[in-house]
Amino acid sequence: MAYTDESLAAAGAAVDRLDSLLGALAGYRQEGPSDPTLGRLLDDTRAGFDEAIDDDLNISAALAALFEGVRELNRRIDARLLSSADAVTAAAFIHDLDRVLSVTADREAEHLEAGLQALLDARSAARTARNWAESDRLRDELATRGVAVEDTRDGQRWRRLTEAGRG
Repeated sequence: MAYTDESLAAAGAAVDRLDSLLGALAGYRQEGPSDPTLGRLLDDTRAGFDEAIDDDLNISAALAALFEGVRELNRRIDARLLSSADAVTAAAFIHDLDRVLSVTADREAEHLEAGLQALLDARSAARTARNWAESDRLRDELATRGVAVEDTRDGQRWRRLTEAGRG
């Protein structure tokens, strides 16, 4: 294994991509029919992942298969092709694969400290009042405290920022 600052930063970015997808899936709300091709996508992703793991723990190939699935799930989220039930299924799938990697945050157990939650609530109120300057200021304040905030069609979403080497 070759350790470099760049490889550590890339690993942090990969974890952020997974956490971001899980956050998007957790907040996703779309009524309507389920995506009839979701099962095939998840099956293909699992097959590629498992095949790579079975090939002498080829983590690079396993991650390539996983992130191909992540890219497609993000595309489907953006296009609003999934139902709310599909989002739950996809999140469970990612968590299942993560049993091998153990790199994603436990979103169910993750809560913000009271001061950070107050900032997040104030930002939401500022957006509701259409006070964009205050909303932006609060987003920047949260970022300096290690919390990224993203506005989506499904509402405000937050995640912890990770620093390379700090997890």
